[in-house]
Amino acid sequence: MNKTLSRIFLLLLILNSFVVFAEDFPTDEISLDQGFAEDKGITQEQKDFSLRDKTEIGGSIFSDFYYSTYSDKSFNNNVFTNTNLGYVYLDSKLPEDVRFFLKGKFVYTPTSEGELSPVTGETYEKLSADLDEAKIMFNAYNSVFFTLGKQKVKYGAAKFWNPTDFLNQTMKNPFYDYDRRTGLPLVKMHIPINSSNFYLIGDLDDARNIDQASYVVRYELPLEASEFSISTRAKKDSATKLGFDLSTALYEIDVYAETSVSKGSDKIFYTQAGTPYMDTKKTFWDVSAGMSYEMPFLDADSITFSLEYYYNGEGYKDPSMYGILWLKKAYVPLNTSKQYAMFMIYAPNPGSWNDTNISIFNIANLTDSSAITRAELMYLFTKDLSIGFNITGHYGKSSGEFRLYGQLLDFGVRFELNF
Repeated sequence: MNKTLSRIFLLLLILNSFVVFAEDFPTDEISLDQGFAEDKGITQEQKDFSLRDKTEIGGSIFSDFYYSTYSDKSFNNNVFTNTNLGYVYLDSKLPEDVRFFLKGKFVYTPTSEGELSPVTGETYEKLSADLDEAKIMFNAYNSVFFTLGKQKVKYGAAKFWNPTDFLNQTMKNPFYDYDRRTGLPLVKMHIPINSSNFYLIGDLDDARNIDQASYVVRYELPLEASEFSISTRAKKDSATKLGFDLSTALYEIDVYAETSVSKGSDKIFYTQAGTPYMDTKKTFWDVSAGMSYEMPFLDADSITFSLEYYYNGEGYKDPSMYGILWLKKAYVPLNTSKQYAMFMIYAPNPGSWNDTNISIFNIANLTDSSAITRAELMYLFTKDLSIGFNITGHYGKSSGEFRLYGQLLDFGVRFELNF
């Protein structure tokens, strides 16, 4: 580990000698390089405004209502849930490219408490609150960019499953447009090198000393119409992971793939008898690959078709394990079995429906032959309020993941408010 870290810091010293810039770092809306000439540039008043602190306060509220039907329950005994999720943020942009972002999160579920959703994997609590993000962003001479604190990071080229996203231990929930996962306590250093990017990240979660922190190194290299990335994750007494991801254009089709490999796994497995064990000798491969095509229609509209396959090297082949994993609180929907596939259709603002987005996606568990299909319509009711209607159908083998407890149909209404 010490030898590896020494090599990393040596590489950073070499990379820091380059003169580099980043376009994605927050900057003032008005450039001071324009000067003060009458025919161009900015006024003194504009300059003073650009140097002032700019602080915004806002947030969003999501309210979901679901009625789920089961094969062995009557109408009155089916499951009804209401989950309310709220965010409040403070975003302060200070002079000289310094920024502070703080976001709090609360979840209120009046209908359930302590129950685990078999579809989303979320545990419904009556009332809970958390710190979603709290980060400071600054740079050193426009060459090295730092983000410190609790922050959201997502890596990988795939849409649904990201085996090279070594930081997030759970996948993004596909039932939500917004990533509702809580941020991670990271120290992130970003070094742009011409058009490529180098990242060095320290994950401080539960780390009481340096040896207990995990480290992720990632390098992104654009190649004409493609982008290739290589990343690795290392932690003391844990399996070291190596990942590769690639995205490219094949005529009008976007193609992507990513894979990770590790010697051993940090995951706790279970036998048929419910006995936990770990596998530190086997080589585990995770692979995700897919394609998407944006088909134009009418004058300025388009429909996007996406297809993705996922091989989970740490997944289970036997559906009878689901019940055991459920009891052990180790059941992870959409990421427990060996093989999955996804097909999605997305139509934003089709035709004259300029305030409407329509999406249909199907997720199939190829190992146990069960699947779900979900159709959703989101309508922008007012400038700040959207209303969505969705229906999810469960089908396939009754012992499969998506029919685990006899689910048939889920009817949902969603309200999204931004302020």
